[in-house]
Amino acid sequence: MLSIGRDKDGNIQCIQATYLNPKTSNKADLAVKKRTYSSPAGALVSLQKQNGIDPKDKISFIAEGTETGLSVKDAMGNIKNSEVAVTLGKSNLTSIDPKSVGDKVVFCLDNDGLKTIYDNTVHKAAKRLIEFGKEVFIAIPKTDEKNSKVDFNDIAKTAGIDVVKSTIDNSVSYKEWTNVRGIEINPNITEKVMQQKNYLQNE
Repeated sequence: MLSIGRDKDGNIQCIQATYLNPKTSNKADLAVKKRTYSSPAGALVSLQKQNGIDPKDKISFIAEGTETGLSVKDAMGNIKNSEVAVTLGKSNLTSIDPKSVGDKVVFCLDNDGLKTIYDNTVHKAAKRLIEFGKEVFIAIPKTDEKNSKVDFNDIAKTAGIDVVKSTIDNSVSYKEWTNVRGIEINPNITEKVMQQKNYLQNE
């Protein structure tokens, strides 16, 4: 599976190759299951692009990996003025070009346990986009007793796409996400907090 990352001008910047088993479509049983050619920093893999739409009317669902992004697209792709993109890694969330996404951004994160909650990469990425006037929301799938880590692709396969949709439907603003967990936020950042689910009003 090839994932093509493009810069803000649409030029190909990187390619990620994921090796699959031709019979099962699962990742191949290889020592190296995935390779990325050239730097993905600042690039996005577009799974559903909305051209010619004012950023004020556009919502961008951002996933870390392509498999997760495809499940997010299946769940949220029918929302008006929505787009789905992939950063090819959590570390690349901080290098998203603000001009390449809508004014409403939902980070559809992998759940890596406490690491996700306290990962400075997520906070840095959210604050950066907020400083550019974006509204940022956080959606994270729940884990069960058997799994300490889970992403939206895992949820799609085990619980179904409707559970993916309901989880993202109930995403919370970055401010609410940090306040609930008692994480100190930068008081100099002015955030326009939007009520939960309001971004779906044009569905």
